[in-house]
Amino acid sequence: MKIFKRWGAGLDLMQGSRFLKRAGKASGNKAERFYMQAYQRFASALDKDPLMFEAYKNWGHGFYNSALKKTRKDQWRSYHNACEKYKMAYELNHSDFDLLKFWGLALRGKAQNQHEKNPNRVYREVYEKFSKAVQINHKANDTFYHWGLTLYQEARKKDNKEAKSIYQKSCEKFSKANNAKPDQPNTLNDWGAALMALANLSSESDRPSLLNEARQKFVAADAVENGIASYNLACFYSLEGNIDECRKQLNIAQENWKLPALGHMENDPDFKNVRKLAWFKDLVVKERAGEVIKVK
Repeated sequence: MKIFKRWGAGLDLMQGSRFLKRAGKASGNKAERFYMQAYQRFASALDKDPLMFEAYKNWGHGFYNSALKKTRKDQWRSYHNACEKYKMAYELNHSDFDLLKFWGLALRGKAQNQHEKNPNRVYREVYEKFSKAVQINHKANDTFYHWGLTLYQEARKKDNKEAKSIYQKSCEKFSKANNAKPDQPNTLNDWGAALMALANLSSESDRPSLLNEARQKFVAADAVENGIASYNLACFYSLEGNIDECRKQLNIAQENWKLPALGHMENDPDFKNVRKLAWFKDLVVKERAGEVIKVK
């Protein structure tokens, strides 16, 4: 009887995984129906075999992936459910790298959601999961990258003294990500952003070297993927007072569809030097209209 139950649990797991793949390719209510069918199959598998690690893990992946398709208002619950399933999976297997990485990512989703009541505690849990993941695989570039990115995102919401310490930690993680897998454009670009933010909080003596290092990271990122760091370079040149180069980099970012959300660009303090200039206002107007033009 146990053999038949295990066989049935395996079949449920396979069917549930297929529904997850179909959900990933769908959208809206159709995707949600596939996710629900997947969860039913995973529940059935665990009813037959309560120690089936993969069922809990895949169930968690389902909640995590479904959160990415939801509005921010509904994301918190899906991230929370993903964490619950990952926790159950972890109780069965403490050494699965993939589980720990995605558990950390799901926790990050919770921490950054406005419905989370204790983001500081959840951020600590994120870093704990990433730490355990890289102990299993210390060459895991993407985990170090996400660790650095999460620290950078957290630092942006902190007061200056605390933010400076977190930015420093962020740069350390980006450095490890680059050591594990050099010349990845996302790593270089976000590392540069963290360095620039750190420079803005540092002493006058330290600031120039940090800004120069940030610029080097942006240029290296753009050399790998044209335009990926152009927006950050525009911020850099605006702060430096090089208005012509700022305009040029915004032009490149626009041509390569690398501009951020309009609200972010309009309110970015790095553009204080150019916000009132005619060409910047024209860029904002055209972006608001959904047009992509060359800044003249």
